[in-house]
Amino acid sequence: MAQSFYLREQADRCRRLAHGANDAVTRERLLSLAAEYDAKATSQDAEEEPPPRLATQAED
Repeated sequence: MAQSFYLREQADRCRRLAHGANDAVTRERLLSLAAEYDAKATSQDAEEEPPPRLATQAED
């Protein structure tokens, strides 16, 4: 969770920098980096989630 939080912070930072960038190439690269950070964070979250529990007859 801490790792994915850090990655999302980095993605937000890239988007803020892109918003202030005057150069289109730099802006696009920063937005691309933000997307990569978001994807890594999502992947990290998926790895950390516990597997779903199977329902047993006693729980029904």
